[in-house]
Order: sequence, then structure tokens, then C-alpha cells
Amino acid sequence: MNTEVDTFALESVSTKQAGERSGAGTLLVSVSTLNPAYRTSRMMYVDQPFQLDVFAKNEWVSPPAEMLLPLLAES
Repeated sequence: MNTEVDTFALESVSTKQAGERSGAGTLLVSVSTLNPAYRTSRMMYVDQPFQLDVFAKNEWVSPPAEMLLPLLAES
């Protein structure tokens, strides 16, 4: 039985500009609160409404919300 798991990370910041900058502004980026089902590094998908299934051989290196926060702040 092969128990090897592939791991994935969110680590790239987009360099695409949404529009022209118009002066200095402030954007508050806060820690998101999640449903406990999403506080995991397991990769999930939905095949039927309201039913989460887990990929057998793929995982995130850490929960996606933890990886997104620094990327949002940097962007």
C-alpha cells in the first residue's frame, strides 16, 4: 500500500494591478474565522451538495486560511 501524499502550498503573490492607484489608503486584513471542517490541511471537494469529501493523496502544507493571510497582506 502506497501512503505517499503530495503536498501543495499557496505562496505566489499576483503582480497584476487591478487599477490605477489613487493616493494612499489603508486596507485592514484580518484573520478569518472558519468552520472547523475547514481548519485542516486536508484537501476537500464537494461531489454532492452539503457533503465534503477528502482527497486521498493530496494535502495542503497548512490550512489554506493560514497561507492566504500573508499573501493577502502582501498583495
